[in-house]
Amino acid sequence: MKSSSEALAIRGDLLSCYTASIAAYLERNQIDYELVLGTQLFLAISVEPAETPRFSFVHYHTPLLGDIATHSLHLARESAAEPEEAARRICAEWRRSGAVIVVGDAMNLPWLVTCGRKHAPHWFLIADVDEQAGQMQIVDQFEFTDAGGVQLPFVGNVELGLLPDLCRANPEPRHVFSARDRWAFGVCDPGSIGAEHQWFAQQAPPSMRPVSAALLWDRLRTTWLYNSGQRRRDDLPAEWSCGVAAIRLLAEQIERALDEPALYEISDDLWVAARNRQLFTQVLRRLARELSAEELEALAIWGEAELVPQWHAVPRVMHYNLGSLQRGRRPTGLLVQTLRAVADLEAQLMERLGEILGRYGEEQRS
Repeated sequence: MKSSSEALAIRGDLLSCYTASIAAYLERNQIDYELVLGTQLFLAISVEPAETPRFSFVHYHTPLLGDIATHSLHLARESAAEPEEAARRICAEWRRSGAVIVVGDAMNLPWLVTCGRKHAPHWFLIADVDEQAGQMQIVDQFEFTDAGGVQLPFVGNVELGLLPDLCRANPEPRHVFSARDRWAFGVCDPGSIGAEHQWFAQQAPPSMRPVSAALLWDRLRTTWLYNSGQRRRDDLPAEWSCGVAAIRLLAEQIERALDEPALYEISDDLWVAARNRQLFTQVLRRLARELSAEELEALAIWGEAELVPQWHAVPRVMHYNLGSLQRGRRPTGLLVQTLRAVADLEAQLMERLGEILGRYGEEQRS
């Protein structure tokens, strides 16, 4: 079996299950996942009016698919109705591309602590297949701790005969699940609906773009433009709210629905946003070294001390509120207060980043 040393470097505790598999796919194709994912700090929200609002989230101002400044990645979702056909075509895709992202259900994946306990969409990477030995190597760097247990990163061999069950997509038609799956690459993927067995096929060879100091500064400037609201993603419908404004809208919508248990299904989406902020500050430290920019190091330290803990408090308070509702008690309004504090801190982060970028621009002109 092939070595998985590249995958072991992935920080699955700072990613979602989707981006952990995407990061592993990127790294296997010599694409720097930190520059692709970690230089983006953004949130876009769509709210469908209902008794309990239905939310969709996008975590990237620049979709991960396509020809991007940092990389080129062209993947298309494939599906099959029959499990044996799906397994056969997934193995064919591995032979063609060397790695395959598979859409699974947490209920069926034996390396997850959620196996046999609950349905949820979960992506993983098939990194190698040994058809003679009947084994395949799974790379799933996603890491978390919750009431159900501790999920550690997994890199190991699984019986190839299990593949028809492993590639069975989550059967629950809940909006919160379908929205996460549809927007996992930061761009709408309508093919995620209704297909029972799913995976992604490579449409063109992936590649990493040349990295320069100018590109790194441009990545930070792009984040600043989108998250501060000075630039808008034109491909998102007008009703979407983006950047810091989206966090303020989220606080407003949650305040109206605090007593609705269904609201708290989005806690994982906000947990992902919290992880994204932590990854962003980690990458700021890296860029501070590579660009010899001490101001970025100071900004990272501030973000880690002020913004990241507030973001991580949001899903914790959501969990507390849901438990209160289940016990017949009223939820705390601390959730709304925390979200508004997060919005203020993120606005401060963007202001500080804008000042650094302004000084960098002055240096370039002088």
